[in-house]
Amino acid sequence: ADISKKLNEKWKGASVTAYYFTNYSQKQELNVFYFPSPVLEFIAYAESVDSTGWRKIVRRGWRDQKSDFEKLERERLNEVYRRLLNGESILGYFYDPRSKKVNASWRLLEFYVRRVLGMDENVLSFIKDVSDRIIETIEMEEDNRLKRMVRELERAERLYQFEEFFVRVEKLRQKFRIPKALLTFDEFAMLLTGYGEDINVSWRVVRDLILFRIYERLHDRLMRVHGEEEEEIVGGEEE
Repeated sequence: ADISKKLNEKWKGASVTAYYFTNYSQKQELNVFYFPSPVLEFIAYAESVDSTGWRKIVRRGWRDQKSDFEKLERERLNEVYRRLLNGESILGYFYDPRSKKVNASWRLLEFYVRRVLGMDENVLSFIKDVSDRIIETIEMEEDNRLKRMVRELERAERLYQFEEFFVRVEKLRQKFRIPKALLTFDEFAMLLTGYGEDINVSWRVVRDLILFRIYERLHDRLMRVHGEEEEEIVGGEEE
C-alpha cells in the first residue's frame, strides 16, 4: 500500500512485478503481484493531482473506517488496490451513495476512466453531456420526486431498470417542455456500448459515471431533502 506514496509521474510507460515471500513456521508462500503500467500511472497521477480525493477512495477499500489510515495501509489488505490489480472497476469508490457526495474530482475520474478503463475521450465527453441533460431535467422536479428519481438509478441492477430510468427522464422532459430530446435511438445505443461490446459491463460503467455527476452537482439539495425527512421522522416519534 505504500506504493501510493512513492510513485511519481516518472513511472509513465513502466510496469512492475512484485514477489512477496512469506516463511511462517513450516508454511512457505510466494505471491506474485503484477502492476500494469496504466495502474501505476493512475496512482501516481492521483497522488499528484488529487491526493485528498485518492485517500478517500483508498479508505473506502477497508471495512474499518475509523482506524488510523497509515496503520491500515501497513496491516490490512485493501479492496481498491485488489480490484486495480485484478483489472476490476473501482468506479463505485469514487462516490458515496449514502452521503450523496463524490470522493474525488472529475479530473481524477476522467484520468482513471480513460487511462485504466480505456474509454475513448469522445465517449466520456458524450456521457458527461448526457448526465448534464439528465440533471437539468430531474432538478426541475419537487424535492421528494427528485430523490426518488436518483434512488431509482442507484438501485438499477438490471439493464431494463437502467433503460426505464431513461424513459422516465424523457417523459419528464416532455412534461416540463424541454425542447431537445434526452437521447436519439442511435445515441442511446452508443451510450450502452460506449465501454466495449459487453453491454452487461458497459451500462454499469455509464450508470456509475452518471451517478458521480449527479452527486457532484446536486449533493446539497439531495442532502437537504434527506435532512428534512429525518426531522419529520423524529417529530413523528415525539408525538
